[in-house]
Amino acid sequence: MSLGMLNDQSYSPRRVLIIKPSAIGDIVHALPVLPRLKRRWPGAKLSWLVTPGCAGLVQGHPLLDETILFERGRFGHGWYNPAALWDLGGFVWDLFRR
Repeated sequence: MSLGMLNDQSYSPRRVLIIKPSAIGDIVHALPVLPRLKRRWPGAKLSWLVTPGCAGLVQGHPLLDETILFERGRFGHGWYNPAALWDLGGFVWDLFRR
């Protein structure tokens, strides 16, 4: 998405994915973006990709429609483990389908 799209008043996404998986401080600092996104695009589905260990920070947030768990350890060995690479591909495909 380009910054020009964000300034275009006619642009209205159906879905927004926030990707802040595991840095607790970054997640806490990014939480204030949820009301702004919802105010800007009230009809958009808001999802947050996060590791299971940090999921408690965003799960159940009233402005968040979905929390997507990203198990970094499960996918981190894809460069030498074909099964992990296959799992990562399936995870990415699932994100596109959502």
